[in-house]
Amino acid sequence: MIEDEQVRIEETRIRGQVQRITVRSKLTGQDYEIIVGPGGRDPSQRGDAAGQRAWSVFRF
Repeated sequence: MIEDEQVRIEETRIRGQVQRITVRSKLTGQDYEIIVGPGGRDPSQRGDAAGQRAWSVFRF
């Protein structure tokens, strides 16, 4: 977890590999997730949504 006055970043790791990154704003109360690409792939080869933001619209 990394935190400062404006945001809190949480990483979920399984066996040392990042599975989920969540960024929570302390100012607005909104949060979003950074899409993590599958391990073992060349990051220079695009074609997936890795590194993109995914906003939470509904919560159940």
